[in-house]
Amino acid sequence: MSKFEGGVGARRTGLVIGALAAAVVLALFAVREVPSFALALVGGETRGVARYGGVVGTFVPSPGATPRVVDDREDVALHRRGDRWVIELPRVREAKASALIAQLSPGGRLEFREVIDSDAVGDLVKLGLAFADPKDRREPKLEIDRWQPEIGGVHTSMYLYAFDRAVLDHAFVEAEARGWAPPPHTKLVYERSTAVQGGNGVLWRTYLVSDQVGLDGAAVARVLPGNDPNTGRPVVYLDLTPQGARAFEDLTARLVGKKLATLLGGEVKSAPTINGAIRGGRAVIAMGGDDVTRQEQDRADLVESLQAPVLPRGAYVTDAAWVPAANGSRPTIARVILAGLAGVIGYLLAYALVRASRPERRRIAALPAAPGGKLAARLAWTAFAIAVYLVGTQITLPGFNDIELAHIAAAGHSTYDPLQFSIFAIGVTPWLTAFVVVELAASLVTRWRALRDTLDGRRTLDYRVAVLAVACAAMQGYMLIRFVENFDRDGTIFAREMFWPAVATVIAGAMVLGTLARQISARGVGTGFVVLMIVVWLRPVAWRSLSVDADLALAAVIVVATAVVTLGMLGWRVRAPGRVAVPVPAAGIAPLANAGAVLGLFGPLTGLGAHLPAWLDSWPLGLGLLAISTGLWAFAFARPGRRETELVGAHLAPTDRAQWRRATAVTLAALAALFTLAWITPSGPIAKLCDPRIVTVIAAALADVVADARACCRAPLVPVWPLHDPLLVDAARDVLGEIPHFIQGTRVRTLAWIFGSYAPMVVLVPEPHAAEAHARLRDWLTPRT
Repeated sequence: MSKFEGGVGARRTGLVIGALAAAVVLALFAVREVPSFALALVGGETRGVARYGGVVGTFVPSPGATPRVVDDREDVALHRRGDRWVIELPRVREAKASALIAQLSPGGRLEFREVIDSDAVGDLVKLGLAFADPKDRREPKLEIDRWQPEIGGVHTSMYLYAFDRAVLDHAFVEAEARGWAPPPHTKLVYERSTAVQGGNGVLWRTYLVSDQVGLDGAAVARVLPGNDPNTGRPVVYLDLTPQGARAFEDLTARLVGKKLATLLGGEVKSAPTINGAIRGGRAVIAMGGDDVTRQEQDRADLVESLQAPVLPRGAYVTDAAWVPAANGSRPTIARVILAGLAGVIGYLLAYALVRASRPERRRIAALPAAPGGKLAARLAWTAFAIAVYLVGTQITLPGFNDIELAHIAAAGHSTYDPLQFSIFAIGVTPWLTAFVVVELAASLVTRWRALRDTLDGRRTLDYRVAVLAVACAAMQGYMLIRFVENFDRDGTIFAREMFWPAVATVIAGAMVLGTLARQISARGVGTGFVVLMIVVWLRPVAWRSLSVDADLALAAVIVVATAVVTLGMLGWRVRAPGRVAVPVPAAGIAPLANAGAVLGLFGPLTGLGAHLPAWLDSWPLGLGLLAISTGLWAFAFARPGRRETELVGAHLAPTDRAQWRRATAVTLAALAALFTLAWITPSGPIAKLCDPRIVTVIAAALADVVADARACCRAPLVPVWPLHDPLLVDAARDVLGEIPHFIQGTRVRTLAWIFGSYAPMVVLVPEPHAAEAHARLRDWLTPRT
């Protein structure tokens, strides 16, 4: 039925990897910056406005001060040109140039000012220029802002708002013409936020702030985007200089109980209540509005604005204008050169690796054609199960207010997602948890261990899995509904009397999903739980929001490269004469998760204020962690001498050291390629689509589905034995010999190894051969006492 036919072609493998490397680099540098050395090769400008484009203007220094830029950066130029000082600010996009120019103009800098409690704007109602009646549709409207800090009593202040800033400007101009004036030592400023409805979608409101600057942008050392750890709301972290940190601590200590406004370009970006002196040298700017997408865009724009050079107090820029880059087509030529270089390096590395490790492919003969394959029926079962899941995600749990959830979703609230409160709210998580626990117990408990390797034993374990899954679903359902009940204190979202019916529905939904997954495995194509996991992953992707641009092209290239590398390595075996063939990857994909998890620890630490060296979040460190993890897992799964008893029964010897080293080297090379693809994955919503750690599993699962469909269309098959160790797959094929067979789910299981207990590899044979196949595998694998 199967045999090894020659080795893997080193030249052909090199050509494929070289072409993929060239395509990835070409797409990458359509998104990322072309390295300076590549531009220099083609005679291009390598720095400054000439390379990147940017803003050029006249720099006016502070009276009597030496012309300089605070925290001057390498690519910011300040020089004399005739009788004036010229400042060049590269890396500024044309769309953002006007905002930067305004920021560098007088009054446009980053400032922290005290918010003044006042009812002065209420006088505009008396003048007939503002309206307090909520039923009156005229603008501007008067509102009262009340807040109670952790220390002190209730604060009250009045403000005006409108959907058009011109309305506010006109009202205050008219008020001043009639004798109104803001309180002494105050300044009137506006805040812009995304509006849920009305006007042009932007809401403007007023603040009265101190006319004295409490702290300015010169105190900021570093700007970092992030998310509030409590609400998930997009925020911008400002790391302050030592002097700025002390001044900020003194300022916030003086303003306890009051509000502190952060202004940029004269516009309020945030005005939080100060509950105590803020120490540690970090300030936070929260994004306003309710639209999460808009908040994220505002965060990106604010970070870009704050990363501009900070001018000394009193200095400003005039006659500024945006200037395009002067390199013309040279960056494109440099990209092509880099792609060609990457292609050559990829070819040489792949060629050398294949020649050194000598992997082979096992050719699996097609099952003999027979009537009654029933492929259409199997595809229909899979499609039906997927459809049931998709429909179920639209059915809300009993007791939930569908209308209120729809309003919350329309408002873009980051806390609630109506899909999380469907009848399939917890998905297949209880089943996966139960599978892992039972499999671990079966590996440790002597009396259970024999149950793993027979169909009857698997049925016993499956019963225990189902019982534990019900318990897990009950626990998760209870916690989910209890969380909603505690959060929704006014009862607008969830009716409390429906608590237990909602918990019961969550449990029933999880059980239905488990049944659907088993029906896919038994009557459909593919491994049921893996198929449903892929659908669960793909369902929430906002496909309509994806735009055709360079990021999408890079994502598409990464997906293709990931799929090719994955399917290529899963077809390889590292063999030695008379010994078992080691499947690749010999370490599974656990090393990818391990390296990513370790590197992922540094992001939260940075968010908490820790100042970590840059090398702790670098590609070389990630590769080092990957190499260590690959060696450890490859030793655990395919070490020399492992599974010796079973292999001797199949007339094979276990792996030796040289074979293990070859298999580990091939695995490390493939995983390093996948890790590199994950490292350059575009950020934002598209990242989820092309994350190689996920695409790898999907590619393997789809390949298993295709193989399953091809086998089932040839002949009706029946299961005869479950396999749990990829190291025994080729040995099982040798034991079956001439008996036609198909082993289900081998690709996903090879990626998962011991972590794929939810995806056993089931040996299927045509019914006339079932008894003989079962006898051979039983005699080989039945534990001996």
